[in-house]
Amino acid sequence: MADRRRTSQRPSRSCSACKRRKVKCDQRQPCGPCINHGVADRCKLETVELSTQWTKSRGELDFLLRLQSALLGSSAERARSDSLSLVEERLSLLRTGHPSRPAASTSAINVPTEAAGVGSFAYGERSSTPDDQHDDTLDTAIVLMRMGRGYSSADMATALTRNVPEATVAGWPDMLPSPIQAQQLVLFYLDHLSWHHHVLYSVEFAAQSGAFSSTQGTVSTQWLSLFFAVLGVSGGQLSEEYTTDNKNTKASAWNLPVEISQQLFNKEHLRDEAASWYGQAMALLVRADYMANHSIVAVQSVIISAMVAHPLGHGARHTIHLAACLRIAQCLGLAENKPSSTREEAEVCGRVWWQLLVQDYFLVPMAGSYMALLMPQLVDGLRPTTAVTQTAAAQLRHIQHIDALMRDLVTDLPQFLRPLRAHEEEDPSWPSWLRAARSALTVSAADKVIMIHRSHLVKSFQEDPSSSAPTYSLTRQTCVRAATTILREFLRVRNTNFVKLWVIPTFTVSAAVVIYLELLCRKKRGELNTMQGQTESEQYHHLRLLQDAISGLRELDYDENARRGVGMLEHLVDLLVLPSFEEHNDGKAKDEDTDQLAGGTRGASDEDLVAFLLDGVAWVS
Repeated sequence: MADRRRTSQRPSRSCSACKRRKVKCDQRQPCGPCINHGVADRCKLETVELSTQWTKSRGELDFLLRLQSALLGSSAERARSDSLSLVEERLSLLRTGHPSRPAASTSAINVPTEAAGVGSFAYGERSSTPDDQHDDTLDTAIVLMRMGRGYSSADMATALTRNVPEATVAGWPDMLPSPIQAQQLVLFYLDHLSWHHHVLYSVEFAAQSGAFSSTQGTVSTQWLSLFFAVLGVSGGQLSEEYTTDNKNTKASAWNLPVEISQQLFNKEHLRDEAASWYGQAMALLVRADYMANHSIVAVQSVIISAMVAHPLGHGARHTIHLAACLRIAQCLGLAENKPSSTREEAEVCGRVWWQLLVQDYFLVPMAGSYMALLMPQLVDGLRPTTAVTQTAAAQLRHIQHIDALMRDLVTDLPQFLRPLRAHEEEDPSWPSWLRAARSALTVSAADKVIMIHRSHLVKSFQEDPSSSAPTYSLTRQTCVRAATTILREFLRVRNTNFVKLWVIPTFTVSAAVVIYLELLCRKKRGELNTMQGQTESEQYHHLRLLQDAISGLRELDYDENARRGVGMLEHLVDLLVLPSFEEHNDGKAKDEDTDQLAGGTRGASDEDLVAFLLDGVAWVS
């Protein structure tokens, strides 16, 4: 007669006799109560079919049933009996919650290696298979399970860097510079530009690039993208030139000797080469399918490319790549402080993650929030005024608190990062790139102050300062002073011979807009008409700063952000209708961007113009 079992959601926890007497059973066979009552021979634990276990383990049950059928046809009697015993025990555990009692002890059973491998895969454990038998489906499953539930483990980073497509440079001789030029560009980046991001281990990358330049063999596509990104950044910086006060000489933005530069580089074509190298870097990333084949090299390539992407006018494209790299970095576990194989690897992973957060900050004025949502608390003062969780007064207090924190941070800077005073000289032991870093920090910190107050900037210029208690006077004064600092720093360094990063002209445009808003509000109150001839007045200095900034930005024809900013600022200056600026801009042709901008502001009120300008800063960037 077939054994009919009752179906239940949970296994039985007492024998039939104890259940009938309604006493607690200790689940032994025979149990203690049955022994005490003298009915040990009738003590039997009821076996039931578990409906929930069948539903949850249907796939594994089907697998074990198929394995059982296959083993039934085995010719090795011992292996068949032992395997059948193991399978029956597992089937009983899944169906009833209790393993079946084998007729003989299974402690001496030797499980075949193949069976152990199948079992470890079935229960979610990574089997010890060789690399050539690696299953990509397992990696995909692990990534999908990780989505939305934290970051991946350290071994995931190793798994996801496998099977990266390789590329050969055969057929691309025109895309690469000569080996000598390539090595000079790489060394220029490592010596003068790598401090800005510092996501490369310089010793290792210099050795790799040297070997590749001499052999031009087959390399990883993503590494080749990184190589082109470095070439593009160096080429873009080396093509910069600024007219000095003499008007007859050029101050180059690089420190290589003149004789070497004339032999190695043709500056007329270097700018086009830099744009081509940047385009190749991004094309190689797409060819390598870097969004599926995750590698830290691709993240490094995108981070470094920011230095050339923004001046070329590809800021929107770079934003998309940056968003993808944030998720790639999370999948690779770069946000976790886990022990790495080497100290250098741990340092590179940490710096790559922090650079992603730093570049994410630049999207706050345009997007209104962070992509990563993991920024330091110092940036939390950039919340929009429309937030329903705070009143205007509470948000104003919060912004003032963040402003105080920012001032303390700038005050506590180390000595080598502070601007040099008139009587101070550069320490010869300091690195050559420190002047460029100090200048970039000055401009970035001042722009950070403006961004902290950005949510109240419109109201500060619309408010009447003659009122008894102006609410936003601190915002207006702070932003005007920060903008003045940016413009003065830009004018100070524009003719020097060290590198200027893209943030300097871009933030200069933002600062010029703030100064223009100050002049526009003074014009509305009739103060500009009374300052003619007063060369020592504050308004006069603001006008001169704005005029000199436009002249300096006009020279940076290689920078798309500066070119757009000049078109916008020249049109805004025309709206002021000031004789000094009319004379300065007389006879200058307006470009396409200026005409488009003029169409957007013609006939607008002052209040609408203020709001339009703040959005225009995002358009320029």
